[in-house]
Amino acid sequence: EAWPSALTIFPFPELRLTEITIYKSKTQISPILARIGETNVHFSWMSLIFRKVQISEIEILHGNLDIEKDKEGNWNILKTSEPDNSKNNFAKFITVKSVSVENFNIKYTDVSSNESNHLYISKSQVKLPAYLQSMKFHFFGKLDNEKIQIHSDIRLENDKWDFSSASGSAKIEVENFSLSIFKKYF
Repeated sequence: EAWPSALTIFPFPELRLTEITIYKSKTQISPILARIGETNVHFSWMSLIFRKVQISEIEILHGNLDIEKDKEGNWNILKTSEPDNSKNNFAKFITVKSVSVENFNIKYTDVSSNESNHLYISKSQVKLPAYLQSMKFHFFGKLDNEKIQIHSDIRLENDKWDFSSASGSAKIEVENFSLSIFKKYF
């Protein structure tokens, strides 16, 4: 559900969706999974002329996402309807160059242990230049109220997205951060 929405054609094609609500199931009576204040999708004219959809940037602004893991270990965001086995090849014609997220809250709750974690994204951006030969990732935010910044630059030596072809650097800056948050995973 999204209200109101707008499509701009000039100077560049842009789709703007505001007040987006995503429910945990298909009915509006079910609990809310996520709310997003605004999403902007910027397109490239040249790619549309050549019948490919090249999304220059996707911006997600002001939102909340509640993720739950139930007692059986199932995640509420992974429960989807049956896959559509039709021969839809539309995804082959879409590329995304940049995704940015601002002012976004993610709450993770493990029902079996009654633990909650909170991730606040002040600003985050992933850039994928043409031909997917490199990736830049920047993150500014808080994990359980502790400041964290991550910057990375990864280059690929060939067309495969695997560890053997990747090289680059990453920098993580934290203030008063405790590694005990990861104890349940190791």
